[in-house]
Amino acid sequence: YGGNANNGTAATDAFMIDAEGNILTDLDWDYPEITRATARRIDETPLTVKGGIFTTIANQQESFYKYHGRNINILRSNTTIKGITHYVTGEGDHGAPYSGFLSVGETYNVKLKDCLLTPHFIYWTQGNGMMVPMGTYDINTGASLSVTLDGIRQTIDIMDRRYWGLMGSNFCKDFVMKDCEMSRFDAHMGVTNAKIIRSKLGHQCLNLIGHGKFLIEDSEAFGNAFINLRGDYGCIFDGSVKIKNCVWTPGGNGSSVIAAGNGGTHDFGYECRMPSSVEIDGLTVRDGETDPEKQFYILPDYDKTFGEEKPFPYIPTKKLKISGLKAESGRSFKVCARPEEYPDLAVVQK
Repeated sequence: YGGNANNGTAATDAFMIDAEGNILTDLDWDYPEITRATARRIDETPLTVKGGIFTTIANQQESFYKYHGRNINILRSNTTIKGITHYVTGEGDHGAPYSGFLSVGETYNVKLKDCLLTPHFIYWTQGNGMMVPMGTYDINTGASLSVTLDGIRQTIDIMDRRYWGLMGSNFCKDFVMKDCEMSRFDAHMGVTNAKIIRSKLGHQCLNLIGHGKFLIEDSEAFGNAFINLRGDYGCIFDGSVKIKNCVWTPGGNGSSVIAAGNGGTHDFGYECRMPSSVEIDGLTVRDGETDPEKQFYILPDYDKTFGEEKPFPYIPTKKLKISGLKAESGRSFKVCARPEEYPDLAVVQK
């Protein structure tokens, strides 16, 4: 939906089976039919690839969605990539995107550890009736199980708005980011069961779509919201969200801990819902630079026309548990701007 709208992508899952064919992990979707299946053997012997300094001399092609592949593809299970450094030079005012210098696809138990990577400039291209920002992720992960980013840093200041985010993911399960510092975490076509631990996210903050359980703990984030449910995918997170011992520095016009917007008029191909359960167990808001008269909320005003009959109504949060939520200014938080948008909400507050 929106500036990058397209005709959609087939529902996709990554899951594990044993030698007898038993499915060992949850499935995200109910499938009326299966049109394609790919089986990949899990390599039992661990492999570690260490070291190396790489420099990409940026291309000068037109800024269209025509991805260049100049990268390391990780397609083998039980693999660790450790201590790799990647620089980018020669970027100008235009260029075509890359498909990710470290690209993880259709595999199991891959760790990217202690790597120093470089974001790319944000360019602009023609989208669905409008110009849209376009960039390159230095880490790209797709349809994989148990991917861990451990100790990943970027060469560019995480608050430098000229640069695109460092990582993006699609259709991954059991995703872990720990001890990382980067401009954003971004789940596009869904992540199932994800954790962010002891990490710091910059100006593009935390963009989430997916299923299962999401936890962010002992981490710091900047951005208009602490967690942004991406509107171009219908703001779906079918599961629970927990925020524990974190710090949020609001930016721009943001006023709610969780951001979402779905007017219930677009068919995304699946039922769109906010996390059924949201728990805040320790969140400090550094709000010193914001308007002192501004009201902050926990849950968003997701539908400006709520109350009208909608063909694809958005399903809001049912349970909110709050403990240890505080602003450095001392200002109070309200649960939401319009309680009528959350008719079945139960709030437990300490």
